[in-house]
Amino acid sequence: MRQFLSFLFAGILSLMLFHQTKAQVRPAIQWQKCLGGTGHDRGHDVLINADRTLVVVGQTYSNNGDVSGNHGNGDAWVVKLDTAGNII
Repeated sequence: MRQFLSFLFAGILSLMLFHQTKAQVRPAIQWQKCLGGTGHDRGHDVLINADRTLVVVGQTYSNNGDVSGNHGNGDAWVVKLDTAGNII
């Protein structure tokens, strides 16, 4: 019984240490960007293309900043970004 408890304790301890080590390894942020205007804008999904450009799909209530031509209420908004986060 004593060996079983020691084995169980060692197993739980190793899982806890593995989980902490794994949780702390995160990729570094390469860039971040705020898109939209002064209204309520939100992104709903991001697609990464083969050429590493991004397509962001969302909704906007703005008509300033990065957004132009709002047609009233919430409009769908699709934005393509290059690898540095600039709008294409």
